[in-house]
Amino acid sequence: MKLKSTVIAAAVTLALALVGSEAQAAPPQSVEASRNAQVAASIYGPSGAIGDYWNTNSGWYWYGQPTNSEYGAWDGSGWSAQDFEQGTIVWSPRFGTYGVRGAIYQDWSGDGGAYFAHAGLPKTEEHDVPGGRVQDFTSGWILWSPWSGAHPVRGGIAGSWWNAGGPSSALGYPLEAEGYAYRNGASQKFQRGYYYWSAGTGTHSVRGGILGRWDAMGGLYQYGYPRTEEIWTPGGTYQLFEAGTVVWNGAVGNAFGVDGGIGSAWWNNGGPNGRLGLPRTGEYYSGFGVWAQSFDHGTVYWSSTRGTWIG
Repeated sequence: MKLKSTVIAAAVTLALALVGSEAQAAPPQSVEASRNAQVAASIYGPSGAIGDYWNTNSGWYWYGQPTNSEYGAWDGSGWSAQDFEQGTIVWSPRFGTYGVRGAIYQDWSGDGGAYFAHAGLPKTEEHDVPGGRVQDFTSGWILWSPWSGAHPVRGGIAGSWWNAGGPSSALGYPLEAEGYAYRNGASQKFQRGYYYWSAGTGTHSVRGGILGRWDAMGGLYQYGYPRTEEIWTPGGTYQLFEAGTVVWNGAVGNAFGVDGGIGSAWWNNGGPNGRLGLPRTGEYYSGFGVWAQSFDHGTVYWSSTRGTWIG
């Protein structure tokens, strides 16, 4: 009786093992997906420049099988593209044939791909940059890093950011795409600050303590767009905005805004390099209708009846 029970148990175990191995080796979904891919390849087989690229760049591995027929531009520019399981391959008469895949492809295709993406069409392969990867497009770049993900940089912001060092610059990698900002301007968030653009001021970055103070004082809505980059001065840095100046005083370890009548008097006396030096406080009310701001070497006062004076 014991021998019979042992034989039955072994048979059940073997049967379960065989069923399990069969399910793992060939699940119905995998068979169906493979069959669909083979059908797509036979219908949409890539040809021409796109086919050559796919065949010579291990396209079956990097891009998978085609999912549609080759399609092209409707604006007369002459480009053509074809979508695959893991990306898109694009040919253009000016730049030749390049593929877009991986995280950069996800961002590009999510923005409209070959027809509508703001970055435009690829004009290089994806390649290494310090800390991540980048691909050049006709209207900008799309960058990826493990900590930022993939995001485009384009237009005036792209030019200023790239000239400042791109991913190796003080602001680092983009954390989001460019977006609309106050008064028909544009802004984009990076790892260590923001870039802002407006027609009247051009493109400039804001970061660090100056960014924190400017934002606390109302940012774009109160102080307007930056008119310069951050400028070094003995003891600190400063940056010009449409409605005033924000100054970082290294001795105090803080940034302060200087504007209005007090700001005019400060600039008339040499500004950050003049006899008053850098601000040590923000503007404050000192009583009897008088406003004041303290600097390294004096205090500037203002009232509506007397104007400004230095004490």
